Amino acid sequence: MSLSFIFFFFFFCVFLSVYVFLYCFFLCFLCFVLFYFFFFYFFLFLYFFSLFIIFFDYLFLCFFFLFFFVFFVVYVFLFFFFF
Repeated sequence: MSLSFIFFFFFFCVFLSVYVFLYCFFLCFLCFVLFYFFFFYFFLFLYFFSLFIIFFDYLFLCFFFLFFFVFFVVYVFLFFFFF
């Protein structure tokens, strides 16, 4: 075998191994980035959605108890006023 073929084969193997390493690294990095952003924004969305639900549930309960209190006071007032 000639010396040029050995150098060519050596550099080809090095190039191929570096290429495969960078390709795998890039794929892993891409998967990590997609995984991170997907779950980050997904959990961020869940967090704000849960805050939204809790906030409106709280408002609903406040209005419900306010309505119930007003209804109860009016009912008791009318009951004692008319009877």
